[in-house]
Amino acid sequence: MTIEKIFVIADDLTGASDAAFQFHADSRRVRVCFAVDHPWDFTLGSDIVQAFDSETRNAASGAAAKIMRLACDLLYTQVGSGCRVYKKVDSTLRGPVGIEIQTALAALGKRWAILAPSFPETGRTVLNGCVLIKGVPISQTVFRRDPLAPVAADRIAEIIRQTSDLPVYEVGLSTLRKGADAVWQSLLRNGEGIVVIDAETQADLDCVADLVASRPDVLPCGSAGLAHSLAGAWLPPAPVSTNTSTETRIPDTGSKGRVLVLIGSAHPQAYRQLNYLKDELPITHMVIDRDGRMEEYSEKLQEWASLRDCDNDQIIAVSVSQDDREPPLKPWLIENYLAEIAREWFRIVSLEQASQIGIFVTGGATATAVCRGLGIQALWPMGELAPGVTYTMAHVNGRQLTVITKAGGFGDETVLLESARFLTGGNTHAVNGKGRLM
Repeated sequence: MTIEKIFVIADDLTGASDAAFQFHADSRRVRVCFAVDHPWDFTLGSDIVQAFDSETRNAASGAAAKIMRLACDLLYTQVGSGCRVYKKVDSTLRGPVGIEIQTALAALGKRWAILAPSFPETGRTVLNGCVLIKGVPISQTVFRRDPLAPVAADRIAEIIRQTSDLPVYEVGLSTLRKGADAVWQSLLRNGEGIVVIDAETQADLDCVADLVASRPDVLPCGSAGLAHSLAGAWLPPAPVSTNTSTETRIPDTGSKGRVLVLIGSAHPQAYRQLNYLKDELPITHMVIDRDGRMEEYSEKLQEWASLRDCDNDQIIAVSVSQDDREPPLKPWLIENYLAEIAREWFRIVSLEQASQIGIFVTGGATATAVCRGLGIQALWPMGELAPGVTYTMAHVNGRQLTVITKAGGFGDETVLLESARFLTGGNTHAVNGKGRLM
């Protein structure tokens, strides 16, 4: 049986990791790359699911279209129709989503884009064509005040039309739950274009996956939620495991862990998670103020590194000052600060014998800046600690580094604590066959 290659295109690194991981299986590994000039490695076999982070979440429409066209043209030229492509979009519809989907449709020769961005496990659903965050219209949530990509509209069709001139149609829950025939009758009456589909539950997304899985003329678009359902339709059934253990951990060799936590997202949930971590574990917390100098932060890292011979794990957390009396730092400056701190931290801990070296990053743009700063060429997602919270493996100068990424709003208040414990060799517990851990 011919195994078709699977490719994922995302607009930021956290999204690329959490969506691509859904296709991870015993027979398939997952690779996430973020090199715009080399998005794919066509020498890899079909056992490697490739994901490309275009890093266009905050790009202008023209720039996003150019990057998308390059990535899709390469796929069409090198692989043709003999592959499966998933367009990962933000579950809150931030970024130039419309033009990215329109460009991908044209470059890949598809007729319809089926857009189902719901991610029910994180409380993000679509009803009557509108995005809801735990039942609240998105325009009434913190995403309206996103510093880079604010979302002011609730209706997905309205958001799409901001950057696309393609027809946009809507399929409601009642039609979806009638089955694939009812949906396709509606689509064939309307014609080609972008189709927004309601979904409140993972079972609804399973219906969407069944709708598109065997259609080569359709480009499925969505979050990690739809990716999870598509994996079930696209991948062969996994063999029954004989391993009854539910406990998963990074092997503890006796050496203490070194963990760096970087809070690059402005979402309030990320700071609630940081405060919970501080309440539960002894950590060192460094706050970047509005006029701090990188030299000072380097000196602080050197000072804390002098404790590296102690018998305890060392967790350093870095966040940005939340003092409203100070003018906010530009997001790109925050990313540069955190990337430079990560580079200096890694240089210091690389001199130690600690076997567990890990970084936890919130915010896709920050994660990309950190990876590029460390010289990481690709991430290899290995598992999840919670929905949308992915742990990956990378290699830097011959050292293995565990990198956990997540969007700022994902996870409950305990997720950072659990991630820190995991990175220092603590245990977590699998809750499903995909390797998701809690």
